Amino acid sequence: MIIYMMQYLGMMDEELKKWESEFKEMNAELVLDYKLHPDDKPKFMEKAEIVITSNIPLNADLLSKMPNLKMISVAFTGVDHIDLEYCKNHNKSKIITPFPKYI
Repeated sequence: MIIYMMQYLGMMDEELKKWESEFKEMNAELVLDYKLHPDDKPKFMEKAEIVITSNIPLNADLLSKMPNLKMISVAFTGVDHIDLEYCKNHNKSKIITPFPKYI
């Protein structure tokens, strides 16, 4: 399983290494978008089952490039940057945010 972190969230390398280790134990790979070469990003986005983001807009065009997506984890409040209608119409994913009342 690919867990794709779409942007830098201010985490220390030590914490990211801990996450990577924990995910590896669950047969998952944490992929950090900001550490990838631009040519490699599409293949990881296509494989991603979980996306972690903060405020990058996830519009229909971008979501359509993630056919395996099952969950979007938002690392702040609100989901106004996610095309919820697209997600709903394509049974795309569950959205997890610290404050689910916004969904």
